[in-house]
Amino acid sequence: MRHLPLPLVSLLAACAASDAAEPVLIEDFLERSAAVHCEAAPALSARESVVEDVVTVSDSTFLVLYGQDREVVLVGPDLAPRWVVPFTEDGPTGVRRPVSAALVGDTLLYVADQYRQVLKRLGLDGRDLGAVRLPFPPQRVQAVGRGVYVTPFVLGRHPDRLVFRVEGEEVRALAIPTLAYADPGMNVLANTAVVSVFPDGGVVVTHEFLVPFAHRFRVDAEESVRRVPIPLPEAVGSALRRPPVRTLEETAPADLPVAVLSAAPDVRTGDLVYLTRSGRTTADGTLEKAIVRLDRELRYRGSYVLDVNAIRMAYLAARGVAAVVDDLDRWYTCPAA
Repeated sequence: MRHLPLPLVSLLAACAASDAAEPVLIEDFLERSAAVHCEAAPALSARESVVEDVVTVSDSTFLVLYGQDREVVLVGPDLAPRWVVPFTEDGPTGVRRPVSAALVGDTLLYVADQYRQVLKRLGLDGRDLGAVRLPFPPQRVQAVGRGVYVTPFVLGRHPDRLVFRVEGEEVRALAIPTLAYADPGMNVLANTAVVSVFPDGGVVVTHEFLVPFAHRFRVDAEESVRRVPIPLPEAVGSALRRPPVRTLEETAPADLPVAVLSAAPDVRTGDLVYLTRSGRTTADGTLEKAIVRLDRELRYRGSYVLDVNAIRMAYLAARGVAAVVDDLDRWYTCPAA
């Protein structure tokens, strides 16, 4: 791997304190990556429902939020539903705009309602367990202890923090600032983040777009945040070298710098497993995807180039596979051990 000075760095450094001055690119990424065949998961795909969110729960289970259907499903290692929790649009269990879900313990479900700016709490039997009002629209939720971490949908400079911890009725901001871009669309993308929580208490917060850095801290030391680079395929450097000077509407998808589209902990090894672009375009014109594995220090360990257009993933450590969903809501399992 090599450290590469990029114009994007000056913008990022002006917005947030950094422990790392430069992004890190993975040299010879395609040559070092294993080309893997992803197996179709017809039972999951047969539902033909729009997938809003996918969240790893354990080494063998993951949550799927079907936003339009207003259901949260826990999927087991056999890729079959273990339980389904339905909710409504209005009423006691109403969620107007569901965008993410998290399972706390074995009994409490949080569903993020972006429209109403609340976290709806539900029992696994669908019972209404109240709601937590937020001072911002939520984007993603991730279970931690008896509560959740929440990342916001950032509008302009509000809110000015990227991660919040919610426990009970308390909503507390962590010391991770948001970034500011002139274009509203780019601003939203730059502040779209994924939180990965590890069994040992480690936490890694990654950006989905534009930002090749992560934030690291521990659950028991949330005030001590380090900003570190996320190793990315070197071919994405051509996009990262061009800071976004146009609006989102004027930017072609291939020119939009992508960092970590989806991420999950390997709860058995402590590795971070994440989905990104490989930097190559396939014969049918899609932007090829890859899964990258980083060790506990976020150093490159290995990578896998996929033969499907994955956009979200969960990692099942017990099987050594990633469960991925593509842009047409079709499911696959891809070797990633």
